[in-house]
Amino acid sequence: MDFLTGGLNVSLGNSNFGETILIAGVEHLSGDGLSETSYFFGAESMFDQFTLGAQYSSTAALFDADSIEVYGIYHPTEALDVTASYLSIEPSGSSTIVTYGIDAQYTFAQGVFVQAGLVHQEVSSYTDDAFTASLGIDF
Repeated sequence: MDFLTGGLNVSLGNSNFGETILIAGVEHLSGDGLSETSYFFGAESMFDQFTLGAQYSSTAALFDADSIEVYGIYHPTEALDVTASYLSIEPSGSSTIVTYGIDAQYTFAQGVFVQAGLVHQEVSSYTDDAFTASLGIDF
């Protein structure tokens, strides 16, 4: 089985709107009668105390699906991040999966952090909510 991955990450530098990063990538998997390609592209812009981003992806690997992710991060202090996100996944032949979330993370010295969030998911007439909490370390 052959596996080929390519990617691109371009920074547009600083402007009046902050720093914007463009990302794109493609993966191709082939072998044993299988040939599937996935790709994504998106952008993230950082300015003042905010980060805004969006990404589109499409995959034919394992299942056909398109997805769109949009998020915003507010950085009120150097240690605290508050994130709101939206994710829509459209599998071929199935109902669209929509997920909304809000999350807060506080980072202490040495990379130790606490995190808590709420996620809401909708699939057809089914909805579900989940609460997350974690303690971790970034290294």
